[in-house]
Amino acid sequence: MGDFEKATAATVDESGRWTAEVAPGWDIGGHPHGGYLLALAARIALGVTGRDHPLSITAHFLRSPANAPVTATPTMLRAGRSTAVAAVDLCQADQPIMATLTTTGRAPAESVPVFQRESAPTLPAPEDCVDVASPDNPFRQNLHDKVDVRLDPATVGWAYGQPRGAAEIRGWVRPRDGSEPDALFLLLAADALPPTTFDFGLFGWVPTVELTALLRGTPAPGWLRVVQRSQLIDDGWLDEDVEVWDSADRLVAQARQLAGYRAPKP
Repeated sequence: MGDFEKATAATVDESGRWTAEVAPGWDIGGHPHGGYLLALAARIALGVTGRDHPLSITAHFLRSPANAPVTATPTMLRAGRSTAVAAVDLCQADQPIMATLTTTGRAPAESVPVFQRESAPTLPAPEDCVDVASPDNPFRQNLHDKVDVRLDPATVGWAYGQPRGAAEIRGWVRPRDGSEPDALFLLLAADALPPTTFDFGLFGWVPTVELTALLRGTPAPGWLRVVQRSQLIDDGWLDEDVEVWDSADRLVAQARQLAGYRAPKP
C-alpha cells in the first residue's frame, strides 16, 4: 500500500458515519491540499455506493481546512444499474469544510476514442524539468515530499523573475514514494501544479472555491503529464482548466475550478 492510499483511508461505524485522519505532509501552506481532500471524499463515496470508479466529482470548498480528523455522514442520492450518486460533506469540529457530489460506476474500458480533439502534450523528459522539491526552490511545500512534481522549464520563468503571462503551466506528476498512480490519485494530480497566477508574478494565496473533475480512465503505470490553463483572470477570480494524460498517451482526467486571488495593492 502506497503513502497516498494510506493517507486517504477512511473507516465507517455502525451508524454510517465515516472518519478519516488527515495525514501529515499532504498540505500547502499548513492547510490540507484541496486535491487530497477531494480524493478522500471520493474514496468515501466509493465505499458508500459500492462501485469501483469515480466518474465525476464536484466539490465546493466551504471553510479553510485544518490538519485534523474529518468526518462524513454521506447520503446515497441514486443507485442505478450503471451509476450511483452520493453526497459526501467533509466536516471538522462539526462544521462542513467541503461539500461534494460524486457519480460512481465502473472503470472505463480502454478503447479507441470516437473523437479526441487533441493528442497528448509533448514535454521535456522529467529529468530535464524543474523539481519543485529542490531545497533552493522558494515555492516548495510539504506536499512536494509526497508528490513528485516536475515543471516544464518553458512554463516556469516566473520562479526566476521572468513570468511569461501566458496563463499556462505544464509538468509531470507522480507519487514520490514510487507507487503507481490510481484513479483517485488523478484528483490530486489535477490540482498539483502551481496556480496560473504565478505566471503573472502574482504569488498570493489562491483558494479554490469550486472544482469539478472527470475521471476518464484508470491511469497506466508511470508519470502523468498535466497541462493547466486559464481563460480569464480578472477582478480577483480565475478559472483553471486541467488535462491529465497517462504514460500511454490517454486523456485520463479533466478538471475545471474557480479560484480566488489577491492582486497586489497599487
